[in-house]
Amino acid sequence: DFRQAYDSIRRSRLYQAMDELGIPRKLIRLVRMTLTGTKCRVKVGNGLSKEIEVDQGLRQGDALSTILFNLALEKVMREVDRANPGGTLCDRMCQYLAYADDIDMMTRNLGELEDGLQRLEPSAGEMGLSINR
Repeated sequence: DFRQAYDSIRRSRLYQAMDELGIPRKLIRLVRMTLTGTKCRVKVGNGLSKEIEVDQGLRQGDALSTILFNLALEKVMREVDRANPGGTLCDRMCQYLAYADDIDMMTRNLGELEDGLQRLEPSAGEMGLSINR
């Protein structure tokens, strides 16, 4: 499980990942346009705060956000899989199952699980994601 998964996505890294995954640049520009200039206000008591510009994360509840998060996670998992050496569990040392902001890791022993986690954390961190333990 990732801590504040949607809120912590680094948008610049997301755009780069979309490009690396082969998403047409026109679509990347459209996504950038929908996310750029995002602002919010916080209700405190009976009043509202000043506008705050939001420069990272995805809008929760937006249908596009789920797709964008999945693209970000796909890039992370591809990077992790590239560093995943061959083994005896479907020809991998560690198998990953990802759904929304949850990831299950399957290994033959605790050492392989720790190695898999050490591969996952830096890739996830580049995207702005941190793992709940």
